[in-house]
Amino acid sequence: MMSDLNDFLKNKLSEKTVIEFNADEEKKKWIIAVNCLLNNIKQWINDSVEEGLIQISNKDIEIEEELLGKYKIQSVILKTKWDSIYIEPIGRMIIAAIGRVDIYNAKGNYTLLLTSDRGWLVKIDGKYKIFDENLFTQMIKELMS
Repeated sequence: MMSDLNDFLKNKLSEKTVIEFNADEEKKKWIIAVNCLLNNIKQWINDSVEEGLIQISNKDIEIEEELLGKYKIQSVILKTKWDSIYIEPIGRMIIAAIGRVDIYNAKGNYTLLLTSDRGWLVKIDGKYKIFDENLFTQMIKELMS
């Protein structure tokens, strides 16, 4: 009898300790992650901005996701005299990733995926690589060539 009760209690304990999805908390964490990404990008291009080679425009966009509802999140437009590049969050609820941000213009598109173990990744030449300043520079050169 006691093992029957123990099994019941163990099952209940595991049910109760499953972390419940908190939409507001997930939204906050996602917005913070995107803001950190955008701040890194802004730092990486700071010299070009100071020299007047690139202008940055911040734009709030609204995203609606089934589990999170509607929310506002920042996107960025990088403008030169000859082209523009858009850095736009696509969503938090992405299969196989925590979230997705696209960097694109008329010439192409790069998809950044936020992962729990490796941070921001981007697929380049068929392989996922950790998104950093060098890859960002490579991407911008390609999109603006």
